[in-house]
Amino acid sequence: MITKVINGKSFLQQTIGIGTGSQSFKEKFALQAMVPAMNLQAGKQVDYVEAFVKVTGTMPAGSTITADFYKGGVKMASSTSGALGPYTNTSFTQQFACADIFDEVELTVNCKQTTTPYVVDIIASCREKVLNDHYVDSPVSSVAFQLGASVAAPANIDNLITFLDSQGVPVTERVNAIVYLSSDANGETPAAVSTTFSALAGQLLQQLTALQMFIAQSTAAGALQVRLNNHAGATFYLNVLINGKKFTSGAIVWS
Repeated sequence: MITKVINGKSFLQQTIGIGTGSQSFKEKFALQAMVPAMNLQAGKQVDYVEAFVKVTGTMPAGSTITADFYKGGVKMASSTSGALGPYTNTSFTQQFACADIFDEVELTVNCKQTTTPYVVDIIASCREKVLNDHYVDSPVSSVAFQLGASVAAPANIDNLITFLDSQGVPVTERVNAIVYLSSDANGETPAAVSTTFSALAGQLLQQLTALQMFIAQSTAAGALQVRLNNHAGATFYLNVLINGKKFTSGAIVWS
């Protein structure tokens, strides 16, 4: 999916001091509408607002992110993330869809205080989903791998593949891809496991090459979990082909 940033506001290197309440950071954005011109996309320009938060230190449980929607200066609706956290030295993203009946939205990040200061970097933005007839509009932008730990053969190693959108969030629909194993970290030399290559989440629709390459389909939550079995001392890499791109995992090792 192609997205475009329409407007934004950054709150960088903000220290959240000691206390029992919250420190808040807010920004109000206009929800612009665009008129048809030439071959431009018409209608509501802001599809959703997003808060990206990077935490340095530990943000305790209880922080919230809220979007308040206005029409003619009157607050008409509100949506909240609910209690978030705890988070330690990491980042997270919260999004809120914008209905075209409103003309403004105020995004508020409430950072819960605790007994130890911590630092946040906050980027608030308004985004548009761009439709372009000249490109394939795919929900998948990248792939994440969560590999099983090394074990002794012939035990199984279960590996989770997650298909992500352009915001790094798991897609919310079934997607198809080619998955295969390689003996090298560049995915240039396809190789086969000795006994099994099966799907625990999602499914393998069609085997292309015995024990090494399949057309696969994720779950509706963008997950594909693959179970592998192999010889002692073997090392393989899991590869995913989608949208003309190749994504290669780290090493999968049988001791």
